[in-house]
Amino acid sequence: MGSFHALGTNLLLTYPRTTVLGTTISLVFIYIAYQLVWHPVARFPGPRLAALSNVWRFIHQEEMAALLPRLHEQYKSPIIRIGPNHLHVGDSRHHHDIYRNQNKILKDPAFYLRMGLAGSIVSETDPRRHQALAALMTPVLNQKAIDQRFDILVSKADMTGRAIYDAVERDEPVGVQKLFARATWDIISIICLGTDPRLTDNFREKALVLDEIEMFMKTIKYVTLIPGLCDLVLVLPEWLIGPVLSGYARFRKRTVNLALEAAKNFLARGSSGDSEQQSIIDRLVEPHLSKDVDLETNLKALPLTEIVGHSYVLLLAGTETTALTLTGIMYHLCKHTEYKRQIRKELRELGDPDGPEYPWEKAVRTPSLDNFAKEGLRMGSPVTAVLPRVTPRDGARIGDDHIPANVVVGGNIGMANHDPAIFSEPNRFAPERWEGEAGKSLNQHMVSYTEGSRRCIGRSLADIQIRLILAKLVLAFDFDLDNPTWDIDDWEDRSTKAFRTPLMLRASKINSHA
Repeated sequence: MGSFHALGTNLLLTYPRTTVLGTTISLVFIYIAYQLVWHPVARFPGPRLAALSNVWRFIHQEEMAALLPRLHEQYKSPIIRIGPNHLHVGDSRHHHDIYRNQNKILKDPAFYLRMGLAGSIVSETDPRRHQALAALMTPVLNQKAIDQRFDILVSKADMTGRAIYDAVERDEPVGVQKLFARATWDIISIICLGTDPRLTDNFREKALVLDEIEMFMKTIKYVTLIPGLCDLVLVLPEWLIGPVLSGYARFRKRTVNLALEAAKNFLARGSSGDSEQQSIIDRLVEPHLSKDVDLETNLKALPLTEIVGHSYVLLLAGTETTALTLTGIMYHLCKHTEYKRQIRKELRELGDPDGPEYPWEKAVRTPSLDNFAKEGLRMGSPVTAVLPRVTPRDGARIGDDHIPANVVVGGNIGMANHDPAIFSEPNRFAPERWEGEAGKSLNQHMVSYTEGSRRCIGRSLADIQIRLILAKLVLAFDFDLDNPTWDIDDWEDRSTKAFRTPLMLRASKINSHA
């Protein structure tokens, strides 16, 4: 042994550059051989570069959602390898094996921490801790709480219609995604923070926060693959990090300030006792409220990282994804006018929509409207990211395969929602597929809000917003594409869809009895 050590030392001293280079090359070959031959997931097919490095996913990030179905077809496998320790499951029947609870496949904490979601309900990996957080927030987001705030939702839908009517009067097209984002930002701010920013009411004024969200989404490619970047950009000057990353930093800082202000407001006024009328911040702060100390002492006792983390993810998700879904639905409304007439007919059968007694609570549940919205959500699932989970230490069975321990696995929502084995002619917009008993049976297979105990906590709110705004607009306007060649499939993958050009619509006011 000593002679080998001496030989190595002599070689290093005599030929230092050659020895270091040779050692490096040997280590690289060993790494490549391990990743391609001996790694626990080496038996799963996929691009070789993906097996060696996350650089492959970085290169293909903006086309990943479209690329994955082609890769499954190319490799003829329901499971493919898309990273050194990362598998993608393409069969929607096995999608349930990942995201439902029976396999104990938990969220990948590293992914959510890289997005800057530390402390939030989304990044929580402990099932018991998540259950406690969900129990704390659900009373503000469940159907009962939404019903109590229904007048607010109606008001925001009305203001959305007023903004469109203003465009009609000016003979201008409407950029609907930004308009819908004004309404969704207002509503999630009321529910999360207890304050109304009134972006919808002041629709002619610039909404800086929406520009920040857009810039934020452009950075996802970088922050999800570069550890520490999400926190580093918060302390560096904007001139150094550039305009794209500075937009990310501004939105993160904005949510910090909004959450702290909401917490201070609650501490100053105290508990209202009505859980459905409380904001999420109120519910998070209330357990730490002490009436025997001053505001500053109470503030110091708060788990601020968690409160800010929850606010950050709820404000972002509650704004962007619902607005994107509504945008896609409006496109289909323009392309499939035959459904619009039936939706309008069913809505008018409930009464005079211009009257004060019109039952909007019933309107959002009319069959044709519900089927149209559901099909729009299936076709245009806004979340494009592969939401990663990590297999437990005993591994997990996914379909016919046993996946080893500590492997990152995930499936794409859009791909699952377009599985031809479940949804016949999956690329055809067909609201009628949701009718009758056959339609009811499809509900368990649509995963737009993901599934299991970790499905979207705001799904009831999103569903009502989509249907209410759609009902209001169908009753008030006819719409046409301002650009007839606009392509709904022309988008970049930024963890959510990002249309390369905005959807612009021309609206015309209709007679309420036309």
